[in-house]
Amino acid sequence: MDKTEAALKWMDLFGGMNAVGVLHSILVELSKYIIIVLFAVYTWHCFTVFIGKNMERKENVYRTQNKIMYIIHFICSLVLFLNSLDVKKREGAHIAYGTIVGEIKEVSRSYKE
Repeated sequence: MDKTEAALKWMDLFGGMNAVGVLHSILVELSKYIIIVLFAVYTWHCFTVFIGKNMERKENVYRTQNKIMYIIHFICSLVLFLNSLDVKKREGAHIAYGTIVGEIKEVSRSYKE
């Protein structure tokens, strides 16, 4: 299913409102640039982690990298769902999001102790 078909399916789902199709296009296009910026930030952290010898700072950079990767994964799953509107992918994205949130909470708890 291409973007046009997905947008039409969204419009049929919400009563033929053209605003939904426009919103779908904006979200998909905007997500591309957000992902590019997040990858750039992630790459910057990959290089800056080796500056200095402060282990607490390095652990903070690694936590930030984990959060960025989870955000990228969530955005990509959301875009896949918006373009396909497959219920199985939606459930998979929901399970992945729950796992991600649980992992972030667990990692943050382990670093605090």
